[in-house]
Amino acid sequence: MNLLFSFLESNRSHSTSLAGYFSKVVVCLMIRKTVQLMNYVQAHQNVFRQLVDLIGITSIMEVLVRLVGADDHVYPHFIDVMQWLAESNLLEMIVDKLSPSCPPEVHANAAETLCTITRNASSTLAIKLSSPRPN
Repeated sequence: MNLLFSFLESNRSHSTSLAGYFSKVVVCLMIRKTVQLMNYVQAHQNVFRQLVDLIGITSIMEVLVRLVGADDHVYPHFIDVMQWLAESNLLEMIVDKLSPSCPPEVHANAAETLCTITRNASSTLAIKLSSPRPN
């Protein structure tokens, strides 16, 4: 897993074709080795920061959407992971990508990710996104 997720490191090349292969491998792991993958991601919290940093690459955005459970593939036995995600600053990191200093493809993918999270009304992240911020 360390070798696979080392692709996300900032000193690596992130071509769209390599990102596509990365995405396919992660999706296969989500389907076949869900427990191990989610345990790894929860133990290595920098994975989400790295995914958000590369959100301008559509394949990476798709991995992020799948990992946060915002797509149609809900993993009900990972309620604790979804709760952990809701307590993290993941949404804030994605919203920060809407900054004027980011390129348009980053804006588009960040917005699409937030919309996808919002559409999944049962998601703890969607609930957090739709509730008022405490001052």
